[in-house]
This record gives sequence, C-alpha cells and structure tokens, in this order.
Amino acid sequence: MSYKVPIIDYPTHYHRLESEIDAAIKEVLSRGDLILREQVSQLESNVASFVGVDYAVGVNSCTDAMHLSLRAAGLGRGDE
Repeated sequence: MSYKVPIIDYPTHYHRLESEIDAAIKEVLSRGDLILREQVSQLESNVASFVGVDYAVGVNSCTDAMHLSLRAAGLGRGDE
C-alpha cells in the first residue's frame, strides 16, 4: 500500500488568515505574553474541550509533547 501524506501549504493558509494571525502575534508580543498567559490558557481549554478531556497542555515542541505523553503513560528511564 502506498499513501502519501500531503504537505501542508502554509503560505496559502497564512494568506487566508493573514490579518488575524498578524494581529494576534502583535498583541502577544506587545504585551510579552509568551508563556503561561491568557492566550495559552485559552488554547489549552479549547483543545481540551475539542477532544473531550478535562485538561490539555501546550508545549513548545513535538519532543516535549512526546516526553510528557510518555511520562503521563507511566513510562520512565529504561522502560521499553
């Protein structure tokens, strides 16, 4: 079986929402709300609600997401 995952066309999506994205970035950067602030908390609540769970945690990378997922599953150093 051969299936190719399509590559996301970021420029097209960006241009479609450019004014909204730029306004949100400008607002966050002008206030210095980069971590543990209103938009992050709101995003986490929205994601948790969307997937039907009580909590969600925003992280800065896929590596952090995988690390937290493995820890939440009870896996630690040396586990296979």
